[in-house]
Amino acid sequence: MAKKSDVTEEIIISDDKLVVENRTIYPTGFRNIDTNIANRVFDEVTDEVIQTNRGVLSGSMITFIGNSHTGKSTLLFQILGNMIRPFVRSKDTRVKVHIFDIENGVNMNRLKFLTNFLESEIASHFIQEIDLAIEDLKTLVTNEIETKKKLKPDIITGTQGHKTEVYYPTFIVIDAISEMIPRDSLDITNDDSNTMYMRQILELDKFFKRYKSYFVKYNINLLAVAHIAKKIEMGAMPNQRPAREWRGLPSDMKINGGKILQYNTDIGIFLAKIEAVDTKSVEKKGGTYLNADSIIEARLFKNRQGLDNTTFFLVQDAEIAFNPLKSFLYECAQFKILEAAGAVRKLEGYGTVRSQDIISKFLNEPEFRKSLYVNYDIYKENILNSSKRTSEERVKVDALIDLMYEEV
Repeated sequence: MAKKSDVTEEIIISDDKLVVENRTIYPTGFRNIDTNIANRVFDEVTDEVIQTNRGVLSGSMITFIGNSHTGKSTLLFQILGNMIRPFVRSKDTRVKVHIFDIENGVNMNRLKFLTNFLESEIASHFIQEIDLAIEDLKTLVTNEIETKKKLKPDIITGTQGHKTEVYYPTFIVIDAISEMIPRDSLDITNDDSNTMYMRQILELDKFFKRYKSYFVKYNINLLAVAHIAKKIEMGAMPNQRPAREWRGLPSDMKINGGKILQYNTDIGIFLAKIEAVDTKSVEKKGGTYLNADSIIEARLFKNRQGLDNTTFFLVQDAEIAFNPLKSFLYECAQFKILEAAGAVRKLEGYGTVRSQDIISKFLNEPEFRKSLYVNYDIYKENILNSSKRTSEERVKVDALIDLMYEEV
């Protein structure tokens, strides 16, 4: 039931059936990704923007897929570091990251580099799980739920601009979830390879059916890498392409681990192809000023927060790995927000800037940053306003629905 908080005059939604409001936003630290999954909240009377939810909704599952060496795990840990950063900086040690490192790709040096945290900060917030079976994942989630049931949620500003109740977050990383198997299959003396795949799918299906509905209520956030493979349809004609299941994925691609992973993904990031493989090819793409090593074209193959099948770019360098600033600037150039005009680039509302000065101006000139952000949001307005409906539009929709009730 709705109740009054002692802290605020706002109505706090705490009833399980009204949990849609009991969420907050965790930015990924990449302006282009956060904008692609963003949405604005509008005043229902004035149609003015109340707030922009730029980032991932709490209680979400983010799945990263792509071919080998496109940077799936790298991007996952960078985004994870940015999502948890406010809690690390405020020394909120309630907030933990549980890592199921099935592929043995995580070590302290890599975590420090990708998250930009100190070793002491990682020690306070990161837990590397030793037992890596699906049953161990179930045990962890059960324990988190039971622990939070005994606590009071925090009171924060929710996604609609109201004060609401949200538990502190728990983050779980699985790399790779498509390789996570039942415990008895981990026994090297148990040669059940013929049935292991089917049992894996069955156990993952049972996990999501039992626990996914609790992710939002108890603020459990799952970030997972999944492997992909070529889809083969039995009985298909020669050269016949399989039916497309997701707009943001090729029709002949499947995600290992069964369709249950696709269905339960809230934000799906597909690192689709290497746009530029080295410094020279980056320069050929017009990115000389970026001083970058490679560029990846990525796509949202699923987005429960708004529009899917949207494309964004990730620029990689030796300094940061995927560089949020350079990724954003490259998109601004690609979308002609920073439009080439001879030796300079034009920016609406600002003027011209030399390519070699773009990064320094972004870092040092607030007006330049503001102009870029404003123009980028204008370009992405169809995404930001995807849930907008004016009072006039609501009247039209109501009138249309009323016509559907008409008897003749």
